[in-house]
Amino acid sequence: MNLNSELAKLYVDRGIVSESKMDEILHQCKGLGISVDKYMLDTKEYSESDIYGILAEFYGIPYIKMEMLDPDKALVQNYSVSFLKKNSIVPITIDASGTMVVATGRPHDGMSRSAAHLLFKGNVEFVFVLEREIEKYLTSTQAVISTENALDSLQK
Repeated sequence: MNLNSELAKLYVDRGIVSESKMDEILHQCKGLGISVDKYMLDTKEYSESDIYGILAEFYGIPYIKMEMLDPDKALVQNYSVSFLKKNSIVPITIDASGTMVVATGRPHDGMSRSAAHLLFKGNVEFVFVLEREIEKYLTSTQAVISTENALDSLQK
């Protein structure tokens, strides 16, 4: 079974889309060469929370909004913002058990998940955050770092 078929089954099983409508969607996706979730997001006929909830369930990781997280700024600053943006990941914290919690905007992307393991040699747990929310967070973090560096250089 391919990725689209597996996702399609979840959408139908959860009652988000009827089986006949999903058959139409799968046909469209095949013709367009895109994933079911991309198609459903692009058509704007389905709620983002339903779509992202299904993706989180499919990948077995929690879905959470970036604004609900409080990334450890010192931890984030240990890494290149461009590296984090490129891979759509944000280190959030290292918990009491020594596991790094990482937000990912691409739970389906093996390269992105591998990049997170490059950040930390111990255990890594993922949470799913919208890619655009990660981008927004990292852009604002980059601006803060630049401002702090400029202020530091002025004080010297």
